[in-house]
Amino acid sequence: MDQALVLTDCSLNVIASNVEADKLSAQPPIRKGSSLLQHFPELSDYLDPCEKLEVMEVVDLDGIRTCVRAIPVGEMVAFLFRYASHRALDLERRKSRRIGRRLRVSQHYLKLLLDASPSMVISFDGRGKIISFNRTAGNLLGYDPLRIIGRPVSMLVAAEDRGTFREAIAAPERWFGSFNMQRSDGGTFLTEAWCILVHLEDRDVAHLLIANDIDEMHRMRTSLIQSQKMGFMGELLCALAHQLNNPLVGVVNLADLVLNEMGPAHRYYRDVSLIRQAGATCQETVAGLLRFARRS
Repeated sequence: MDQALVLTDCSLNVIASNVEADKLSAQPPIRKGSSLLQHFPELSDYLDPCEKLEVMEVVDLDGIRTCVRAIPVGEMVAFLFRYASHRALDLERRKSRRIGRRLRVSQHYLKLLLDASPSMVISFDGRGKIISFNRTAGNLLGYDPLRIIGRPVSMLVAAEDRGTFREAIAAPERWFGSFNMQRSDGGTFLTEAWCILVHLEDRDVAHLLIANDIDEMHRMRTSLIQSQKMGFMGELLCALAHQLNNPLVGVVNLADLVLNEMGPAHRYYRDVSLIRQAGATCQETVAGLLRFARRS
């Protein structure tokens, strides 16, 4: 059957449909209980479920000119779709548009991934023209990622290291080394870089440059080591504080019991009070260590 058929209730919720209807749907497959307008949003301009449904309209369903007829059948409505133009060509165009949309989504997703990278990621073609430039590269080099597309990649390399960069480009597969890159303000910084030749069907299509600011990497590594040291110190202080706190609780509690038994007139009352006071002071110190350990 070349005709697409969708059977709905009076609220335009799908009861049944055929395979041809899936081919026309904006969100295939068509499922029972879903709204007709979810799959054919273009029909919202033509249909009024409260008034005459037995109509024939030529509707542009995402580029496919289609005759649509709505026929009441008791408490249901049958929607018949018949192609008003060359079916195979229209379906091919629609398929191409869907592929184009998916490609744009994939490209956007790839851009988000590259922008999330802590490394500079720059690609350029065989003529040395920049194809892509991620956000990290823009931040470190001081260029707008959109405006630098098509400009020579050599402008990003310090003049004294352009010979090294040419060697990296000439490498047959991949190259790893270091060279100075140049910011938009003329300043330079040393980078650790990979230069990778990208192939497509036995053709060299582009180079991929992945570079890291060595000074920034050193700062991050130092910060990580310092953070790990603080974490270890916190764990050590926490364990030490617990070990000290347990006997101190016993000392203070026993001192309180002895003081209660002695009374203020006892000749050792002052000495025991000093012991109790020293124990309480140590407890406060241990509590301070615990607070510091939790912050660490």
